[in-house]
Amino acid sequence: EEEKFHELMVSKFSKSTPSDVISLFKKKYCGLCCTKFSCEKFAWKHYHGRGHESLIRKKTFRNRPLFWQMVFHALISIEPRGATKDEIFDYILETFSAHISDDPKQVRAEMDKTINDMVERFHNVVNVEGVYKLRDRSPSDAPKPVPEGLLNKNNYGGNFEKEKQ
Repeated sequence: EEEKFHELMVSKFSKSTPSDVISLFKKKYCGLCCTKFSCEKFAWKHYHGRGHESLIRKKTFRNRPLFWQMVFHALISIEPRGATKDEIFDYILETFSAHISDDPKQVRAEMDKTINDMVERFHNVVNVEGVYKLRDRSPSDAPKPVPEGLLNKNNYGGNFEKEKQ
């Protein structure tokens, strides 16, 4: 079934995307966008969406991966089992050695901070007794509103209430 899905991805993206990048497009997750899908409907919505197309057009696959992307790949590679922080750290060291600092303490500190943000702030990773797993999202999940104070009101004429009317 995954092979048939891959063939569909090749026919859709082969004119704009290298084959090694297309190989990241899976039925259960998108390795380019680091998005896990809870159902096939969500996958199709993603692959036909503007966000996915934008990353391809901008050729972001050439960029150095960010820590949250490294954590995502560590967790999706052993889905659905989950992984401890030590297992995630080992995966990052083995898989992304060309993209990270030579100082393992610095890498570990950045990884720990990133995992904490993914659990506490973004809620896209869950921690069950020290085992971290990607959270399933459904197509109806709405993004959380921007916390008050993060937007600079001066950029919007100083008064949001007037802007709404």
